Amino acid sequence: MSQNTSTAAPQCLLNPDCMRTVLQRDSHVLQHILRVLMEVPDLELTGLDTRYYAPDLRGNCARLLASAQDDSGTAYCILFLQPDKGLTPRQIRPYTDAILRESLYASGDDSGLPKFYAVILTQEDLLGDGEGKHLFAMMEQDSYEVLPGSLVTIYGNCTYQGENSIGRLMADLMETDPEKIHDDVIRGAVLAALQE
Repeated sequence: MSQNTSTAAPQCLLNPDCMRTVLQRDSHVLQHILRVLMEVPDLELTGLDTRYYAPDLRGNCARLLASAQDDSGTAYCILFLQPDKGLTPRQIRPYTDAILRESLYASGDDSGLPKFYAVILTQEDLLGDGEGKHLFAMMEQDSYEVLPGSLVTIYGNCTYQGENSIGRLMADLMETDPEKIHDDVIRGAVLAALQE
């Protein structure tokens, strides 16, 4: 793996260099992360651009653009960011806006648009409430349904230690000893990357 430039340990997936190396080898790791944070257990990745370029995102940052689909046929367009420093919605807005514009232009209208997500792993609790994730989206006032064609932004709090699927995921992402990672997919991918 390339040299560590963040505060996370080299073998820890919170290191953007480690995350980038692992995701380029095995997209199932990203699929697992997205299934947990988006709460879509049947999500299947259908496309992945690991060279997606988003400059000036405050230092070292693993970033990629994924397309996915669930068993009901719902399509997703997902921007995944894993920086070594915090990101605010204002900082990622130019990149998410560009994705929305490109997708709308390609489809011609909003009738066949995928669901848009930005999933960001953070090394701090943004709101200081101890929750495992924070979700921001434009929603219907009465039904709280996400408005069609709008962006859902999910911040995953990697300091979260709850006894649930998000807590277990975050523990695995924070683990510096690959042999102690609980999830088989993540452990296998990290061990394989370390052997290169």
